[in-house]
Amino acid sequence: MKASFVPAALLVAVAPIVAAAQPSNPRADTAASRAAPAVEREMGLRPALAAHGLTVSPGLTNDVSSIAAGGVRSGSAARALFTGIFEADLGALTGWKGASLLVGYAAQRGDNGSELAGDVQAFSNIDATRFAHLYEAWFQQSFGEFARVKIGRVDANTEFAVVDGAANFINAPAGFSPTITGLPTYPDPVPSVNLFLRPVSWLELAAGYFKGTFDDIASIDGVVKDRFMIAQRR
Repeated sequence: MKASFVPAALLVAVAPIVAAAQPSNPRADTAASRAAPAVEREMGLRPALAAHGLTVSPGLTNDVSSIAAGGVRSGSAARALFTGIFEADLGALTGWKGASLLVGYAAQRGDNGSELAGDVQAFSNIDATRFAHLYEAWFQQSFGEFARVKIGRVDANTEFAVVDGAANFINAPAGFSPTITGLPTYPDPVPSVNLFLRPVSWLELAAGYFKGTFDDIASIDGVVKDRFMIAQRR
């Protein structure tokens, strides 16, 4: 894809907001009164699950971008990403100390802003060819603060090359270094084995061995094919 300079763009991120609206008529008031106990029960379900080490986290991200000048062509792109994450603390659930597991599902729908911008990495961090599939599924064993092992389908960018300051931005280039070719991350994490050691409080050594990457960019230089390895200290 040919890279282009985009001098101006309008980016809007919309997060789901739950608000209580004042009823405009007695019927609405009555309906709201009947619904209140059900809402309270639903809100009480998550703390009850958490008490047993279970967490369910649904999420919906929408964003809209517009090319004001430059790029391949002017226009707007809108996309949405739904995620559903189930986590289990096996220590609280079964007494298996230091063990946890996570299963996550993701589905993306909408336009791809890169087709308008002509950029190399991705215009939005949820841009992708539409998909709906298992996103992450891993088991982790921690050994106190000293070490942990994570095995399964892991988004590499949740553990490696993480840019903490990028969490507040929706454009993908801030997510990780563009010099890391074929990082197995969104939208297709892959099976892996990861080891993390913390010999002292101020140092962590991390290494990951990934099956490979499904990202088309990996085939550009022919280097990243059936495996991806990464190590870092932080």
